[in-house]
Amino acid sequence: SLELPLPAALTTRSDFLIAGGILFIIWIESATDIRSSPANLGILLLSMFILAFALNTIWARQAWCRYICPLGGMNGLLARVSMLELRADNAICLSRCNTQECYFGAAKAEGCPFGQVVATLHSNQFCKLCGNCVKNCPHSAIRLNLRIPGYELGEVRYVRAGTGFLVLGLIGGLLGDILSRGAWFEPLVSWAPDSFMLRFTIVFVGMIALVNLVSMLAVAFSHHFFKERFWENYSRFALALLPLTAMSFLAFHAYYLFSLGPQILALLGYYLGIGSGVAPSGSLFPNDVIFVLQVIIIIVGLIWSIITIYRLGFAAPVSRLARNIGILPHCIMALWVAIAFGLMIRITLTS
Repeated sequence: SLELPLPAALTTRSDFLIAGGILFIIWIESATDIRSSPANLGILLLSMFILAFALNTIWARQAWCRYICPLGGMNGLLARVSMLELRADNAICLSRCNTQECYFGAAKAEGCPFGQVVATLHSNQFCKLCGNCVKNCPHSAIRLNLRIPGYELGEVRYVRAGTGFLVLGLIGGLLGDILSRGAWFEPLVSWAPDSFMLRFTIVFVGMIALVNLVSMLAVAFSHHFFKERFWENYSRFALALLPLTAMSFLAFHAYYLFSLGPQILALLGYYLGIGSGVAPSGSLFPNDVIFVLQVIIIIVGLIWSIITIYRLGFAAPVSRLARNIGILPHCIMALWVAIAFGLMIRITLTS
């Protein structure tokens, strides 16, 4: 590796680079039906491998993974709702450590590939649990802890606008993907040229814009009560929707787990030579049962996000009345997102 420093223009805009990359992958998956094409999926993964290899050869540490990689960025974002966290005992770090092996490295392992000093690590987003810091720390100050899932989300004070946009973009992108599978899709875009890729792109971009517009309406009402700038309010409370976003993705893919599960087992048996490979017909559960399970998952995400919104509002240095009024539009926003997911999933199941 040449170990060149990553240009500052990229580090300061990394959140938007990651957001753009993730939304592009979600778009190309649906627009080209990449899920049904091993060749296209292979090309996508090979392209990412070549980029990662080339850029990590040029730049210091693992710059691709930390600042650019779309899948790594999405994993990092979703890690914020995890029940695990890697954290340091700051009392030990401040009183006994002056060499920072976690950052610089030692004989046992390299320094943190993401350039983190573990004593200042307060989010899972920028830690991939490589364990280098655990190996290098001479004071055994670093632990892998259990925690309340997503607890860090209610404690954030500063969130980059790109991260907030990414959460809302994931919501809009998934809504667009679900909508393209239902009966509403063709009547909605019948005016556009007869090209699925073009029509899907219109719906995909339109849903992302719609979700951001609804969020901005909530922010326009809320930020005055919290006495903060517009984009600060936008970013913090967009991140509070991450639990609902994660659970909505889980609910969407739960359908494939329950409907295609028997086929997956049959395929595994076929490839391992322990079965005929003939997939059983039908799914594990009727569609109505699957929908109930999906709704339960979405409701859990909704409650989780509302609790996070309340915690963010409660921590603001304003009056109790201002807090309650300020979080109200964001709670309504979360409810709107949950209803939209439930409605579109229902339409897709009955199409």
